[in-house]
Amino acid sequence: MARRPGIWKIKLEGDTWYVRFTHDRRRYHLSTGEGEKGSALERAEKLYADVLAGRLTPTRGQATTSTPLVDLLQAWLEALESSYTPGTVGLYETYARAHWLPRWSRLEQLDEAALGAYQRERLAEVTRTTLRKERAALARFGEWLKEQKLLAAPLVFPKLPGRAPGVRATSRKTQATELGEQEVLRLLAELPERSTKPGADGKRFLVRAYFRFLWETALRPATVEALVVGEHWRRGQRHLDVSATIDKARFARRVPLTPTALAILEGVAEPGLPVFGGYDRRAYLKTAARAARLAPEKIRSLSVYDLRHARLTYWVEHGGSLTAVAYLAGHRQVTTTAIYAKATARAAESLVGQAREAAKQRPAPLVRRAWDSGRDSGRAAKNDERPAPCWASFLSAILKTCAKGGT
Repeated sequence: MARRPGIWKIKLEGDTWYVRFTHDRRRYHLSTGEGEKGSALERAEKLYADVLAGRLTPTRGQATTSTPLVDLLQAWLEALESSYTPGTVGLYETYARAHWLPRWSRLEQLDEAALGAYQRERLAEVTRTTLRKERAALARFGEWLKEQKLLAAPLVFPKLPGRAPGVRATSRKTQATELGEQEVLRLLAELPERSTKPGADGKRFLVRAYFRFLWETALRPATVEALVVGEHWRRGQRHLDVSATIDKARFARRVPLTPTALAILEGVAEPGLPVFGGYDRRAYLKTAARAARLAPEKIRSLSVYDLRHARLTYWVEHGGSLTAVAYLAGHRQVTTTAIYAKATARAAESLVGQAREAAKQRPAPLVRRAWDSGRDSGRAAKNDERPAPCWASFLSAILKTCAKGGT
């Protein structure tokens, strides 16, 4: 990719070079009409100058069926910005750049046969669920094309094969790495205060405080990295004002802070600046995991997001109500939070351990067996019935412990 730093850049898409830049808060993605790089650079320079001088205006609403597909997709994405979240628009743009434009360059290529071939090819690369998301986005694009009178009817997709689950990428985790409280604390203790090397801005960034804050709040890493002093937290506050713009679920809410989380903010926050920023801290987490002597399989699969998962699981296992944990996590539905209440051997050991401790606090009832004394058959019969209350007491202790723990 060729680039004019801070101004525009060109990229080869198919056989044609395209120029991309932003002007007056509008993103441009224009075809140079050139297949040779040198000519494309000259054409890109002229297109950029024309836009700045007002000689080239946005073509939204002027598209035709002969307009290159890349320009139609760009116009569609811009139309979505007023009603969709930036994250959704970015996801759709990723679909377009990575999967649609490499296959098609013109609108007339989007027929049922081409869409069927697309589905079959993608099922060999991704799961059925992922493909359905891509297909839904492409269908929305088709609806927009119909609205612009560029298509007579929405896009027609062949039915997905009923027994085609697709392929899950082997490099991606299928479930979070399970971490207990003590494992997390050992891990945090091994992290350095700051990075050993400066980031892109030339500063050594926070490491231990960032991961400790993740553990204390259980917020999503992307939300924590977007926190700005003065906007989401001010000195003297005991809570965060999480705005919809920095939350994946667009769940604006006031999040109370633990004393440790509050102390972290008071110690590192600088007015008007991001608290932690979006630095890559993954290597430090792996190094700390080895120093903390975590299990090898946990070290291999460990990720930043696992701290959030571990904290939410910890809260659920220690009696936190699903509604409270859901609010802190930013889940609009408690059914999402319930995923963190999955069955674990650690939770079972804790529950039975509490039942054992409860049983120790009560004196064991005297139990006499009938065959130990034959003097009184009536008394022997009564003794035979005595073990039942003992077991009932034990079961009652377990049930009380479960109720107390909110399980």
